[in-house]
Amino acid sequence: MSSTVDWQEVRQRLAAGDAALARVLEVTDERFEALLRERTRRLAMPDLASGSRIAATRVLVARSGSERYALPLARLAGVVPFARWTPVAGAPAAMIGVFNGRGAIWAAFDLHRLLSANGSPEATDGGAVLLRHPHRRIALRVDEISDLRDFRRVGTASSAPVAGGEIVTEVTSDGVMLLDVDALWAHPSIGEAG
Repeated sequence: MSSTVDWQEVRQRLAAGDAALARVLEVTDERFEALLRERTRRLAMPDLASGSRIAATRVLVARSGSERYALPLARLAGVVPFARWTPVAGAPAAMIGVFNGRGAIWAAFDLHRLLSANGSPEATDGGAVLLRHPHRRIALRVDEISDLRDFRRVGTASSAPVAGGEIVTEVTSDGVMLLDVDALWAHPSIGEAG
């Protein structure tokens, strides 16, 4: 069975399709500029799929004193209110004491005291950020829990000196300092508390 193709009709249908597509894709000067800006923004962003050294880490942002710190969520066991604690005689200066959180006893350290040689605020109500560790229960007392965010790491720490030394691995443009939880575990005050 043979069928003939009406090429005239095919050309008319293609022309009508092309005209409809041109109307849909019609770009004004303003829209064209917006498309170029968006393309530029996307091209400037790191290609995370390519295996570059840039990656996003989900963090909890907390304030201690006048500073804001970011702790990777994957390294946290939780956050609890911090209102009552028991001082421990002979404890390191950064250790406030111990407290009961989630039915377990946690050693509480004031984050400001750990990272700053400029004294520290007195321990007050606030929050305790519970750190995830297989054998120890360490909590960091902070003044306020700010928010959750994605922290984009570039792979190198800021070259500017910051409070906290090796514990602070990077600083965002808005002054939030990313903390290395492994470096916190190695801090002399936390090591003394055993």
